[in-house]
Amino acid sequence: DYCLSHGEARIGWGDLGDLLSDQLEDTPAFQELGKNDRRSITEFSRVIQKGDVLACIRSNSEIQAVGVVTGDYRFESTPPPGVYEGFKHVLPVRWLMQGLNLDIRELNDGSGLTLRTVYPLRRIRWPSFVEALSAHGANLSEAVLLEPSATDGDRGDYVLIIDEINRGNV
Repeated sequence: DYCLSHGEARIGWGDLGDLLSDQLEDTPAFQELGKNDRRSITEFSRVIQKGDVLACIRSNSEIQAVGVVTGDYRFESTPPPGVYEGFKHVLPVRWLMQGLNLDIRELNDGSGLTLRTVYPLRRIRWPSFVEALSAHGANLSEAVLLEPSATDGDRGDYVLIIDEINRGNV
């Protein structure tokens, strides 16, 4: 509730310190984490960028809010009052819709959501997502209706194939 009313997204693991630290992966606290938690931390702090769209889940089948990231990751050593003590990792977000009960399974190839902290929704196509939000009363501006990858230049998906990498100079 705090994040939705204050224009941000937060995750825990506050004991790790700044997730952009060069020494993060060497800390015992990081090394004790499982693969999914490590991936969530990396996605939140290093992969999600300004202009990306976030969907906040309500359950394994529904999302409750949708927003656009408006800035870079930051670490807050002391969270504000009303925030769990460990939730020190922050992304600024402009929440476009809240209070949704949008069943996402049809858009997600019939699959439910996992309850991992952060992960990309690769099966969901942007036009279908916008259409579903509009059907739930979204009044999205033309800028928001653009493909998220088009908001910061062409950040489309690419495949890099390196043949005979043993001779390559990567």
